[in-house]
Amino acid sequence: MNAALKLWSVLAAALLLAAAAGAQEIDPPDVTHEESELEAVLEDAVDAPHVNTALVFSSLADVELRVVCRARNAQGEAIGHAALRVPAHGVRFLLATDFSDGAPFLGQVRCLSPRGIRGTGFARSANGLTDVPSPEHKAGRGHLIHFPVVATR
Repeated sequence: MNAALKLWSVLAAALLLAAAAGAQEIDPPDVTHEESELEAVLEDAVDAPHVNTALVFSSLADVELRVVCRARNAQGEAIGHAALRVPAHGVRFLLATDFSDGAPFLGQVRCLSPRGIRGTGFARSANGLTDVPSPEHKAGRGHLIHFPVVATR
């Protein structure tokens, strides 16, 4: 009975994860931004006529790690996917515009990554930079990084 209960728990968890992922395989191409692009985002923050959110990922690992993200609009509809590779002990980032092909949107982004990746975010607007909270949760052998408010306009 105990083994059956464990098997049921594993199957239920797998079904919940599949439902949460939209029951489809996500394998978007990797997005690569140069370090100078992040510097430009930071420097141009005050002069920017629009809003954009940067999702920044740091690696604590000794190997390159891949992060896969899905964006949803305010109605909860999936609007885009993006992925990136973070070098060992390196930093990489995505912009909200990477998910929407440059179109305005307000929503959230959830990213799956192996353990060893930490996420943080900031919103850039004419008023400057604002931190975006990015809670992290265990998800199997990796973890989920949630950016609850992401916007571009």
